[in-house]
Amino acid sequence: MVGANEQSIFQLEAMIEVCNLEEIRIYDLDLGKAKKLENIMKKRLKPYSVKVTRVYTVDESLKDADVIVIEDSPQKWRFNINKVKKGSTIIHTGYIDKSESITYDKVSKIYFNSKETIPRKSRLNLGPNISGEIGSVLLGKIAGRENDDEIIVYESINMGLLDLMTARAVYVRAKQEGVGDKWDDLGNTSRHLS
Repeated sequence: MVGANEQSIFQLEAMIEVCNLEEIRIYDLDLGKAKKLENIMKKRLKPYSVKVTRVYTVDESLKDADVIVIEDSPQKWRFNINKVKKGSTIIHTGYIDKSESITYDKVSKIYFNSKETIPRKSRLNLGPNISGEIGSVLLGKIAGRENDDEIIVYESINMGLLDLMTARAVYVRAKQEGVGDKWDDLGNTSRHLS
């Protein structure tokens, strides 16, 4: 995890639900924020037996990582794509923009949620690396990963996965607090969650 903010909590919880993660390394320019996120995630992910560690450099967070999540703007991180191992998936939670911090011509494919989520300037600058919308991959309209060496970038802005994890967190908290309305399959409500 490159970048430690409030959204990082839910990004990591979503990742643990869909990936068999053995280790999570957290880096932020503000080492205090990275430490705080490390402590939060150690508690929240305890049932998963995943190792959660704060690291002190971007390179440490990238080393041998299968999945790399970049919170915030990639321009901020001085990200070196040469430090990413072959076969990795990079998930950006902001828009993709060509910058000195990431050399996109060294990645195999770039997918995004929808064309509207990437500024026109970025689409023009990134050229042939843009492979298409993630929905088209899921529907089999375009190819996804085609070999184990491809480095894939996925720009996840406006992706419902984080909304689902946020809703889950609100539900769990409401249930713990004994507040809220319970809905049955017909849309009828009763007070308090059980």
